[in-house]
Amino acid sequence: MLPRYYLLKPQWQLRGWQDIPFALADTHSGQVMALDSAAFFAASICDGKTDCNSPFILDIHHSVCSNFLTSGVIEEITAPRSLQEHQKYRKALNSYHKALHWSITGRCNLKCRHCYLCAPDNKYSDLDFSQITQLVDQMSDAGIMEVSITGGEPFLRKDIWEILALFVEKRIRVTQIYTNGLLVSDSVLKRLQDVLAPQHERSNVKVEFSLSFDGVGCHDDIRGIEGTELKTLEAIDRIRNHGFPVKIETILYRKNINRMLDTLEVLKSKKVDYWKLSAVGNVGKWLETCDQENISPAEIFDCFLGLLKGFIGAERPMGILMGGFYTYNKSTGTEGALYGNAEGICDDDFLSNFSCTMSRFVRYLLPDGTLLPCISMTGTEVHDKMPNVLDNGLGKALQDPNLQEIVSITVKELLERNTACKTCEHIGRCNLGCRSSALTDNKDVFSVDPATCYYWKNGYPEKIKVMLDNCTEFR
Repeated sequence: MLPRYYLLKPQWQLRGWQDIPFALADTHSGQVMALDSAAFFAASICDGKTDCNSPFILDIHHSVCSNFLTSGVIEEITAPRSLQEHQKYRKALNSYHKALHWSITGRCNLKCRHCYLCAPDNKYSDLDFSQITQLVDQMSDAGIMEVSITGGEPFLRKDIWEILALFVEKRIRVTQIYTNGLLVSDSVLKRLQDVLAPQHERSNVKVEFSLSFDGVGCHDDIRGIEGTELKTLEAIDRIRNHGFPVKIETILYRKNINRMLDTLEVLKSKKVDYWKLSAVGNVGKWLETCDQENISPAEIFDCFLGLLKGFIGAERPMGILMGGFYTYNKSTGTEGALYGNAEGICDDDFLSNFSCTMSRFVRYLLPDGTLLPCISMTGTEVHDKMPNVLDNGLGKALQDPNLQEIVSITVKELLERNTACKTCEHIGRCNLGCRSSALTDNKDVFSVDPATCYYWKNGYPEKIKVMLDNCTEFR
């Protein structure tokens, strides 16, 4: 019998973590395929050198290889070849974490009144390039698949191009760049195309730009510098003209809450890809004025109801996330209320769910190297208890007990600590809301999230369903 050789396609890596010892990682999509020992052995022999027709290869391994071949994970080759170095098996000393959301600088060219970093004061001093180089190496060792870059304003770092090149070299996919857009010129966009070209060619997906736009006629007010609104709208056009997808983030406060329908029309005309709306977090500089400018959950959710009607009437022009309320995926056409468990069954599976799956697998990194469960916990009561990657490295920081206590909170644990939730009629449907909101509103990460509580007790899931069921009236 002639020898048969299989080889993992270049996008696939053999990986392992403490909680997922055997896996295949897709560097194009960032997805991870957990494997049992038999499937991992089958993946391991797809190394371009092992003869898969050997009598030592069992039927179960042939079956797995056949599935890999059908699904495009491997290819059959006619002559022996070797795996690329990045594809070879590595096991991290930490548990699985998919991504980091990283503020690479605390400096900014705006004076946003709600800034969690208290920019432009640069409260949390930046790492230098040598420290960043070491940290990117540690990200690779920890099995981090993706990174999103934010600030401050990340384009204020003169070495941003070298930083991005480090990610490309380590095959850590840069998924998003958060920017106010003011420094994003045509020349910057052209250089970005060049620096990220290997990533774009590998995944055929461009990095997404995320810009803040806080409402027609209101953006300058919250951003602190006159003329910012016009420059931001110009930046959206410029970025889209270069072929990058654009996501817009909007915070809701007293002045702009009645401008969302107007803002929808502007963003529709700009052909943005995605729009995220949320209440302002009570952290950072916003604490100076939040008592006068915050709006209640009732005002936010009623605003969202009106916006949802207008959004449907506008033929759902972009993907959207109305924080804690409604989501629409333009690619799949799926939509619905958030924070809901449709079955409403409070069984062991429901109780064992993590309260926040995002913070479970994505960490936020401050400019000074402090690792937090979530960006919204910056400067809160838990901040000073969190690890810094400069002390013992990223791998150990990811496993820090104080950090793990928060990201591992389950629904069961929250119910044990909140008698009001435990006896609530909505238990089994409600997932108990956002831990950051609970922390910033009640100073206790294990407490009730007031907005989510109001959402359920005032029937907003039913109101959303009625609106969606009758959406033909708004088309």
